[in-house]
Amino acid sequence: MRLLLFIALLSLGSMLTGCFTGVESTPPITDREVRKSTPPPSPDDNYLSAIRATRVKELRPGMKWIVNDRRISRVFGAEAYDKQFAPGDTLSLLTIRSATTLDGRKVGEVVFSGSNVDSLVYRTSISYDTFMADSALSLPFAVEGALVEAVGRLMTGKEYYLITSSRFDMADVAYTGRKFVPVTVEEVTYGNSYYPVSLILRDDRDERFRLHMSVDGASVMPRKFSSLLSLTDPRLSYPDTTDDVWDQIVNGKVKIGMTTNECRLSLGRPADVVRQAGYSSLVEIWTYAGGRYLVFTDGILTSVK
Repeated sequence: MRLLLFIALLSLGSMLTGCFTGVESTPPITDREVRKSTPPPSPDDNYLSAIRATRVKELRPGMKWIVNDRRISRVFGAEAYDKQFAPGDTLSLLTIRSATTLDGRKVGEVVFSGSNVDSLVYRTSISYDTFMADSALSLPFAVEGALVEAVGRLMTGKEYYLITSSRFDMADVAYTGRKFVPVTVEEVTYGNSYYPVSLILRDDRDERFRLHMSVDGASVMPRKFSSLLSLTDPRLSYPDTTDDVWDQIVNGKVKIGMTTNECRLSLGRPADVVRQAGYSSLVEIWTYAGGRYLVFTDGILTSVK
């Protein structure tokens, strides 16, 4: 009896070892291998790469900044405390100079003029030498006018394909709309305190809306061109998807028979995935925010709750 028990334990240990050998024996992934596996930037990733905020050493008196948030008065000195600013107001660069802080440090200081005040002083926390070296001027609650103009020259009047379902109406209220549809950029304007550039677009159904976008890292939160728009029709990448199913994807819907990839295109990544292996099939349960979940059997949608 003891011999049988010993043999059983030995067999179980062998099985467990076999289960984990594949993981334990996997060599560590080196940084070189990670770099090799990283795909090169796509044309969409590089589309705005030539547009960047002007470096401090390139700035000249008279260059403009556009106010995108009324709170900009907080970044200037006491001379601006009682001044009112509105989105769209412009500030003109007067000079860049060195200033000494109370603890004796030399920092960069920028002086602007505005429509309602002759001198607005923005003191940075960056040392003067570092500020002048190769940094860009990041003025809170404002965007460089030349940056907006450069994006406008490149994008105004051109057609792209929308790859996000997130939109903003003309009153800047967020809503969910159709995606993977052609859109035309009608105008490029200043954005908000998070994204420096705002695109005004019109889609293939003549619906007009906004998208907010970052450029050259000049924003609090990154939202690149490649996460909003595409230079090519995404439909071409999915020739095996039927027109009926593609229509579901465009409208953010799913139906029985769609694949996991098609559902991901339609609804985005799920919040949670649970996999259950049966004797002859693999069941996946995808959970989305709000309690919605999808059930797949061998990669095909079989139930929607």
